[in-house]
Amino acid sequence: MTIQCARRVILRRGRVSGSTWRLAGVRQPTVACAPMGSSWRGIRGPNGTTRTNATPRRARVPVMLRAAAAILGIATPPALAQGVAGPEARLDILVGRSAALHVGAALGLRTGLYVRPMVVVAAGPAWLNDTARASGRVEALARFVLDPFRESQVGMYAQGGLTALYDPWDRWRGALSVAVGAELPARAGGVWAVEVGLGGGVRFGLALRRAAPGRR
Repeated sequence: MTIQCARRVILRRGRVSGSTWRLAGVRQPTVACAPMGSSWRGIRGPNGTTRTNATPRRARVPVMLRAAAAILGIATPPALAQGVAGPEARLDILVGRSAALHVGAALGLRTGLYVRPMVVVAAGPAWLNDTARASGRVEALARFVLDPFRESQVGMYAQGGLTALYDPWDRWRGALSVAVGAELPARAGGVWAVEVGLGGGVRFGLALRRAAPGRR
């Protein structure tokens, strides 16, 4: 390991060298050393005292990195490790130019304490002028949960994203989707959630998700 030493001694009457100490018959102060890459410096005098300005840079860097990661939401405690938050089963009613009943599935990820990006695929019949046809949708959403630690019986959340809808009358069309929802108390390893929002019309949703202990 490379050692970096400071060989400077300052007295009241000026700067002296090591040879001056030997001629005077006085024990030369011990120069403290520190590894390369550290800003620690110090001089140990004849009475054993040491003056330093210790600032261990290597100790500060990991702490700063962890703090920045926590602020950005890219790091979580071990109890909230990143991973799959889904899957979930969904039943949605959409009311717009036509009315539709969609059955689908969603898969989400835990990318932080509060954010759950997810993909939804659903399909079902749509009705317009007493005519029923097949319809469907694909969504890319982000859910923001207000109670990530499941500290309350009912957990509120908001979500939004992009929706691509299909029906035989309008073909494919895109829309923005926003909704608010509430997760009900967990039962038998599952949790029901109810939602209301907008996206290609007014929509009402019912979802069944897997309940994770101590988190949403």
